[in-house]
Amino acid sequence: MEYTEEELKAALVETREKLFNIIECLFELGILVSDTEETDLAKRALNFKFEQTVTNLNQLLNFKRNELSSVKIPLDIIQYIDMGRNPNIYTREFVESTRKMNQYLRGKMTAMKLFRDTLSDKIILEFPELTDTVNGVVERTSPNNN
Repeated sequence: MEYTEEELKAALVETREKLFNIIECLFELGILVSDTEETDLAKRALNFKFEQTVTNLNQLLNFKRNELSSVKIPLDIIQYIDMGRNPNIYTREFVESTRKMNQYLRGKMTAMKLFRDTLSDKIILEFPELTDTVNGVVERTSPNNN
């Protein structure tokens, strides 16, 4: 099932809010655990925060389970985030490497076109009877005919 861009954005915003709530709960839970005293009030606060964290995790788990199923996230990105790195840096590095590869391939294509044209000119010069065949090959291998 395909979703519109607006639906995906709304689902991502809601997911981000749920994740933020979980992170906030875990942060508060960490503070409570490190500063807890052996009082009933502290134990109840800690217990409440545990329950709130579990509730938030369940909400995230149950949140429109299939809403984002059409969004495919590459395993590389998940591993990158698991290592504690910023996914924006991954995106920037990916775009940069793609740009470099694109430039490299464009250069190879230009060189091959130049080689093809030079070779065809030399073949026609040496073997004029192959002119139609060589021109046919050049025409079929030109990018305009795809």
